[in-house]
Amino acid sequence: MEIVFTLKFKNVFGGQESSLRPQTKIVGGNDADYGESEYYVQLFSGTTGLLCGGSLIAPNVVLTAAHCFTENLQYVSVGSYELALTYGVENGYSQHARITAIAIHPSYDGHDSLDYDIMLLKLDENLTQFKTLSLNFDDSLPRVGDAVTVIGLGMTDAQDHNSISDKLQELTLEIVPTEECFPPGSDQNDKVNAAAEFCASSPGKIGGKGHCSGDSGGPAYAVDSSGEHIQMGVVSWVGSLCAAPGDSSVYSRVSTSRDFISSVVCDEFRAEAPFCSMDSDSGSGSDTESDSDNSDGCTESSPGGESNNGNTEATASCSSVETYFFFEIKVDAYGSEVSWDLADAHGSVIYTDGGFADGERRAYEGCLSRTASACFYLSIYDSYGDGMGHAHNGEGAYIGVIFGQSTYSDAPQYTSQFTLQLCH
Repeated sequence: MEIVFTLKFKNVFGGQESSLRPQTKIVGGNDADYGESEYYVQLFSGTTGLLCGGSLIAPNVVLTAAHCFTENLQYVSVGSYELALTYGVENGYSQHARITAIAIHPSYDGHDSLDYDIMLLKLDENLTQFKTLSLNFDDSLPRVGDAVTVIGLGMTDAQDHNSISDKLQELTLEIVPTEECFPPGSDQNDKVNAAAEFCASSPGKIGGKGHCSGDSGGPAYAVDSSGEHIQMGVVSWVGSLCAAPGDSSVYSRVSTSRDFISSVVCDEFRAEAPFCSMDSDSGSGSDTESDSDNSDGCTESSPGGESNNGNTEATASCSSVETYFFFEIKVDAYGSEVSWDLADAHGSVIYTDGGFADGERRAYEGCLSRTASACFYLSIYDSYGDGMGHAHNGEGAYIGVIFGQSTYSDAPQYTSQFTLQLCH
């Protein structure tokens, strides 16, 4: 199932699995120098453990791999030199942050390939104390024979799942022709897309060196003449086994995702990144400001607040490829029975809420990407099965929805579920 979305909700989580073998630790590497790669980011699986790696490319934006998306992707650790075991328990230099928005490359398809294995995460605060990693937007780079360095906290032994490193590992590899990523005759060669990926291996493909499980999403960077790190790729996948002799590691090219990255980072996330002021195609100038407190979209209004009967101002906060969404709900006298969710056309839930007090009113708003899903489905549930219109103790119930220029309001009478289809 493909999941492609760009949303601004505070709890945008669903799930996806890939048919390939995405590998998320560096095999055959060395301890990185402390503080040299302060842009490195660790993605948590829930609140504990290592899910993937990533890189800080703006004070509040992380670049990582799309196949790292999971329903447990909620938190990150920025500046991770040592493995962080628990969210909220920071070690040394690192700082933890919450993810408020997720954008997956619209051309990513985790079923048939891992092409355009790119994902962007917006954080709940600007971590200006950390140096961000510069991106390569030159399609001619990297070239065959160039050196790239890969860093990560993943497995150091492909056959030992307990071999996770407690310190950031680094390894320098050499770019090889995409048609030679794997041994001649290997069907893995057919899965490599030269336009969207590049391959790197140990010199001579002797094996024993490469990224592995836990490294996915981390950066592959080159070092320019001034010593600056420039991210060329994102750790994506390997063949049958990490660092196998004759095999290469495969990385998603950053340059071919330039338009997507610029559009999301500069226009949708409204982040401050160097390429936002330099890239006229991004539609964002150097005077772009960071989001205000409520600009993450699906921000929850105070219970009892006024409905948004006019969406002119709110619509302006959404980009040209998004549709404004506002949802208000007032539950009946049995609020604990009520919950709701918003799902895309594939049935993947991207926002959900519940735990209402009796008679409580809540409001939400956000921006739904037109490239993510042609239609979205808003469903309200009643666990008891008698609907949300029960007016016991005078606590009537209603819902109100604004989707673009369309509005809907009702006190829906249903049994256990009511679903409203919202199409762009």
